[in-house]
Amino acid sequence: MKKLIVLMLSILVFTGCKASKDTISLTNGLVIENARIISPETHVISSESYIVIENDNIVYIGDNKPSLKGTFKKVEANGKYIIPGLIDSHVHITGVDALSIWSIPEAGRRLGEPDHGQIVIDEWAGMWLAAFGLNTLTELTMWMGLLIGFIGFRIFDIAKPWAVSWCERKIPGAWGVLMDDIAAGGYVLILALVFGMLSAHSG
Repeated sequence: MKKLIVLMLSILVFTGCKASKDTISLTNGLVIENARIISPETHVISSESYIVIENDNIVYIGDNKPSLKGTFKKVEANGKYIIPGLIDSHVHITGVDALSIWSIPEAGRRLGEPDHGQIVIDEWAGMWLAAFGLNTLTELTMWMGLLIGFIGFRIFDIAKPWAVSWCERKIPGAWGVLMDDIAAGGYVLILALVFGMLSAHSG
């Protein structure tokens, strides 16, 4: 399976997207060709699509090659995945955090222990952070990134280096239960960033 590379288009905003075959005039444009686009709204994946960006605004997304004129740069995506408007994904992360902060103390109360072994939403959040880093910052395949992300997260979660143990000891309540796992995933994220930078430099 192809690696899942999320090109961070988080600063871009959908404005005036064109679906027609009219010629698009560009003065400071960027054209991304042959991309697999994941729609944040419909979750549909389209292949061999085109994205045209002008002054940090997406002006065209479609499967048909647009007619262009003016000044622009081209980027060949080679089938890599793109999630336009990824800036909105923080809503989902915040939702998970909010659910964690409510569900962790409630589950702890019902189970009789604040950090009971059956409470796993905090570990899911840390594991997601680790896998996200490996899949976006390295050349690993998606499944290999998930596997190594899980193993790396568990190693840091069990070993409890400084940031993990500090969160566990110093942050009270549900935030402490959640943030020690976020810190464990953060260690994997940092290692993935370093590994990705070294791989890019050596290449």
